Amino acid sequence: LKFITGWNDQGAHAEREVRESLCEHLAEEGIEHSASVARLGATVVPLLLDLRRIDAMVVKNLKVEVARNLKSVQVSIVRVVTFELDREQKAAKETTQRKGRPSGEDR
Repeated sequence: LKFITGWNDQGAHAEREVRESLCEHLAEEGIEHSASVARLGATVVPLLLDLRRIDAMVVKNLKVEVARNLKSVQVSIVRVVTFELDREQKAAKETTQRKGRPSGEDR
């Protein structure tokens, strides 16, 4: 969360740049286990590459008075949850479409 909270989202960043920055941050925090770094990167890197769209979703779905009172770490948590929910929804839709059923039908 510290990395996401401190991320400068004002410019465009290449995937390699985001991944290297995350790995450097994790190493500074003492997290060097390769599987852990890979799993964190699998969520954090795509999130940061799609942050503007995720932030738009957060703003669209949060009441203004709630959003104003959130601390930056809480905003980061909401970003991660929104990203993961969106990713799960897309995966479910793709699975349904591959099986040849229209999206939204019961399984």
